[in-house]
Amino acid sequence: MIREQLDEADIKMDQAVSHTAHEFGNIRTGRANPGLLSRVNVDYYGTQTPLQQLASFSYTRSSGCTVPASIAASSTWAPR
Repeated sequence: MIREQLDEADIKMDQAVSHTAHEFGNIRTGRANPGLLSRVNVDYYGTQTPLQQLASFSYTRSSGCTVPASIAASSTWAPR
């Protein structure tokens, strides 16, 4: 009985550590990171769609994280 509780606690702790590591990966560190846009959704023909499914992102040291000009110039593009 105690062993089962310890096993269950171990699984839950592993899940908590995994979730926390994922959340910390989204923290801004002073430099651009394409992962910052992982939670941005846009209205795409009436459906909320993750921006990463509609565009590609790249990281370059000189300019940071870049969004294609066609999306950035769009009047309907707005992070949510």
